[in-house]
Amino acid sequence: MKKKIILTVLLLVMPFMITVVHADMGPKPSTEITFKGLGDGTYYVSIFGTEHRMGPNGPLISGITSGMATGPYVDLEGFKKYYSDYPEEIIDQFVEYTNGKYCFWGNLNEVTTENNKITWSYYAPDDFIVVVITPQGKLIASEPVQRSVIAGYYKCTLEGDTLKMQSNYNWGKERLRLLARVAATIAIELVIALIFGYRDKASIATIVKANIVTQLILNLGVSLMNIVFGILGAYLIMILMEIIVFIIEGIHYSRKLPGKKGLAWLYALVANAASWYIGSQILVIMSAYV
Repeated sequence: MKKKIILTVLLLVMPFMITVVHADMGPKPSTEITFKGLGDGTYYVSIFGTEHRMGPNGPLISGITSGMATGPYVDLEGFKKYYSDYPEEIIDQFVEYTNGKYCFWGNLNEVTTENNKITWSYYAPDDFIVVVITPQGKLIASEPVQRSVIAGYYKCTLEGDTLKMQSNYNWGKERLRLLARVAATIAIELVIALIFGYRDKASIATIVKANIVTQLILNLGVSLMNIVFGILGAYLIMILMEIIVFIIEGIHYSRKLPGKKGLAWLYALVANAASWYIGSQILVIMSAYV
């Protein structure tokens, strides 16, 4: 049993050597935009953020010039080669275009009347503009948008030479994502529970009930703080709530699960770390389809 636990801990710690550690699977900043008023042909779309860097993404050119870029973003030629499906002149237009503090982050999308939606599903910028290049090669930029909620939904309407941005919040999709986060958390933590030897019905019921409660606390706390104090407050409360989730589950498991209390606390730590890391990767993929 000890060998299994040590192996589990090592496997879970390794990814966090290169990743910011969070507990559980709270919502991460995302932006979805549906385009209206498009004509025939392919439109090229990008979301321009400010120089402020959030999450693993950030401004393309400043990353290249500062030496902080990685992978295909090391230099502009490498970026163009990586995105060879996009016309080089289109990439050049995005790179060369500036609008005050807003700059190209390397986000590329193709939009048509049939495929008129784009999603930035993981740490999208809070302060941004939408930049569109029409099939005729004309570049059009929207007015600045301040995303005031964790998951922002917008309708972007092309009217002549202007882009009109409107809120288009999708409550149904957010409910599905909430259910997906809860279900994924429970599934992952149950797998870890089996490794730790918690296999009886009472232990499984304890873990399931605890996760339903803590996930509701986490998501409702973030949502409430967002409504009252905006996106910055939501970020801050997310960190606090994720720590609280770990403490609540640790105390609850140490009282309810069989065996030593130290083992229950270790399980709470490993299970929450695993559910966030693995679940966040799944949800990034799911966000394009849910």
